[in-house]
Amino acid sequence: MKRPLSYADGFGTGLGVFGLIAIALLANATPGFAVAYRDMGDMHLPAVTKLVLSTGWRVIVPALLISAIVAAHVWRPRYLLVALAVTTLATAGFWYWAAYQPIFAIAGNIR
Repeated sequence: MKRPLSYADGFGTGLGVFGLIAIALLANATPGFAVAYRDMGDMHLPAVTKLVLSTGWRVIVPALLISAIVAAHVWRPRYLLVALAVTTLATAGFWYWAAYQPIFAIAGNIR
């Protein structure tokens, strides 16, 4: 018999779904960043920005996180859903930071 879901599991699931929504919005917005950066001309993009602008990142990362949350619900190891929620939110934060890196870099040069 599987262990019953606890409050921590529900909390982790809620935060994980919130993180997945943020990731879905970022995945939808990322192609616009690629076009904007291309239109800025010959601009050197940081490696992390190139990473999150890639199609592989936009497809594989959300798919892996969704599969991990579903698998955690099926197998129910203790506190895995909370760990996945933290991972999902950290991934969304990294994605946001990496996508905006070129904008943050040029913002200090505006006078």
